[in-house]
Amino acid sequence: MNPDETASVEIMAYSIMNILQISLIVLISLMLGFYFSDLSSVLFSMIIFVVLRIFGGGHHFNTMSACIIASILIVFVVPYIQVSTVLIILFSCYSFIIHLFFAPNKIIVNSLSDQTKMKIKIILCTLIVIGLVFQSSIMTIMFLIQSFFLIPYTSFIKKQYS
Repeated sequence: MNPDETASVEIMAYSIMNILQISLIVLISLMLGFYFSDLSSVLFSMIIFVVLRIFGGGHHFNTMSACIIASILIVFVVPYIQVSTVLIILFSCYSFIIHLFFAPNKIIVNSLSDQTKMKIKIILCTLIVIGLVFQSSIMTIMFLIQSFFLIPYTSFIKKQYS
């Protein structure tokens, strides 16, 4: 093994921890969905959440444990939340505006061209409109949650609670 051609131990450990984290979130979420006889809704919720996080980016929790717990709760609980047509419209409009202004999040923006950023905005805003057209509570709530991860408020919170 050539040490010049291998990744550092820290990078490999980080990668392995990310794979374990994602696997744990998927496994536990699917087990809960199966146990509560709502596997398809939980799977749909998970797919929407993953797509939004990949394309939109957003803030991350400070610890892996917090990320795992929050992700499982979001993916599992959202399918059980039903919202009225009026709330779907309001939440979708709010999410559309937030995604239009803040997606993709600064975490990934620096490495993207302006054209790619615009394509991501169009994809995300189109998904929001699709959720609105189909009156999907799952999509609407997921977009709402994702919009909170996009808002650049971390410096304010750190000042208030540190």
